[in-house]
Amino acid sequence: YQVTPSNLVNFRVVYGPNDGIGENAEIERTTRDGFRYERAPGELLWTGQWNWVIGNNKVNEFKVGSTREDLWIGDRRTFSADFDSIPFDIATGGWPGLANAGVSDALDLGAAQVHPDYTAGPRIAQSGAKLAINSFNEQFTWTPSSHTLKFGFGYSDNEGTFIQANNQIGTFTFGGNRPFDPAILTTYPIRFQATVGNMRFPINDKRTQLFVSDKWAITDQLTLNLGVRHDYSEMTPQKDAWQPRLGAVYALNPKTAFRAAFGKFYEFASTAVLQNLEAGRVISTTTNFDTGQDLAAESGRLPAHPCLQPTGNAGMAVINAACRAMLLSARAGLEAGVFINPEPLLPGNRKIGFLYQYNFGVEREILANTAVTVDFVQSYGRDQTDRIDINEPRLLANGTIARPGPAVFDPDGPRIPAQARSTNFRRVLEYVTSPLFDNDYRAVE
Repeated sequence: YQVTPSNLVNFRVVYGPNDGIGENAEIERTTRDGFRYERAPGELLWTGQWNWVIGNNKVNEFKVGSTREDLWIGDRRTFSADFDSIPFDIATGGWPGLANAGVSDALDLGAAQVHPDYTAGPRIAQSGAKLAINSFNEQFTWTPSSHTLKFGFGYSDNEGTFIQANNQIGTFTFGGNRPFDPAILTTYPIRFQATVGNMRFPINDKRTQLFVSDKWAITDQLTLNLGVRHDYSEMTPQKDAWQPRLGAVYALNPKTAFRAAFGKFYEFASTAVLQNLEAGRVISTTTNFDTGQDLAAESGRLPAHPCLQPTGNAGMAVINAACRAMLLSARAGLEAGVFINPEPLLPGNRKIGFLYQYNFGVEREILANTAVTVDFVQSYGRDQTDRIDINEPRLLANGTIARPGPAVFDPDGPRIPAQARSTNFRRVLEYVTSPLFDNDYRAVE
């Protein structure tokens, strides 16, 4: 809407319904019972912008926007007949969708059956998200004489909860394609896995950005671009990120121009890091139950682990009483806050990763309407972050090769709390910002 000759306002709304059914079935190689059902109020995105021309050399741009998503993905039976209910309650952590399936516990929904060429039974992955991103950006441009000055500021509030009920029902893995038959040992599973415990993971981050830049036409032949930008991310321990920018263009003559530029560029970390850290806490609220692989059934022998001795129901393996008791015991320990995760994920001293990038080159007109440009481009990736096993097996003082434990990788105790230090940890992953992940890139274009 053109409010006045110098004021323009625009507004946009985008709505997308979430109503997919089985669109990934071929990739997932799942039977109809395991189809992916996606139902939710939908995704809503809106943006508004106000452009204000202030005199002959000033322009102000203000933008505000919001993105919201309520997404629920799961087994058909966890939705009501009219899809007017939700499978999970974010506020309480409950799973009301189980009532639609006529059961009171996820373990009663039935376990997934993974065979080499197909997956049968209920859907393994049940997930959802309730997300909201609210942001605004302000930019003021002023062009006094030979300068074009820009000042900008932005803020975004990223809030949400991600529901990850992946494999809460349990999964049997088989060595062959024949359906399970309790009378035939070669059809018994070779592995059983289940995720037990918390399904809710917060993924919140507040971010700010500000910048100032100047495009300065010093002469008809020489122009400089000068600037600095600052980014801030609340979720990252090293939160501040200053970024200088410098560029220059020099026209040697009407047919030849030289260009050079340098900049430092940061990138915010994904909020999925927060979800991973919550799921990987040392005193854990979530654990992955795993029998490990046992190939006894392929030789016609009864597997040793109770969870690999299921009962049968119309060709589908069903969790037996002994296995169920193990899972309920693990769940009780999680709820009591006494379960120690033997493979935790630690936060580490994460930083916001960045690139140093520079380029220089020349552009030359060689014929009418024809030009050749040659540029050299180089970038250096620094403060990159990844996960490292800090409890990796190594040669110990006693001459054996084993995992060293907290006494070696955490001698002073900031990583592992006192009640967990006697645990026989396996992998201990930690987010590490390290020169090991530095990367360099060079190109002539």
